[in-house]
Amino acid sequence: MQKTTEKRRSARQTNIKPTRIVIGGDAYQLANISREGLGIQIEGDHSFFMGQRLAAIKIETDQATRYFDGTITHITHHQAGVVCGIRFVLKDIEAYNHMARYAQERRV
Repeated sequence: MQKTTEKRRSARQTNIKPTRIVIGGDAYQLANISREGLGIQIEGDHSFFMGQRLAAIKIETDQATRYFDGTITHITHHQAGVVCGIRFVLKDIEAYNHMARYAQERRV
C-alpha cells in the first residue's frame, strides 16, 4: 500500500526511491513528492525561507529533462531533521504530466 499524506489539492508520496535534487549547487535528499512539487530533507544549517523563489530546479525522467521554478511553501522541523516544501510553477499540461511521471518513476 502506498503511503500518502493529504495536503490541500494533491497527495504527497513519501515511499520513494533514494533521489538527490540539486538546488543552487547543493544536493538534497528527496523526502516526498507530489504532482505540484516536492519536499527535500535538509541536514544541518540552511538558508531557505518561506516564500523564497528558486529557479531552474532540474527534474529528470526517463523521457525528458525539464527545469522548474518553485517557491518554498513550508519548512517543517521533525525529529529526523527538517523538510523543506517546494511548490513548482507548472505553466502547462506538459509540465504537470512531467511531474506526474517523475513521481511515478520514483515510487518504491
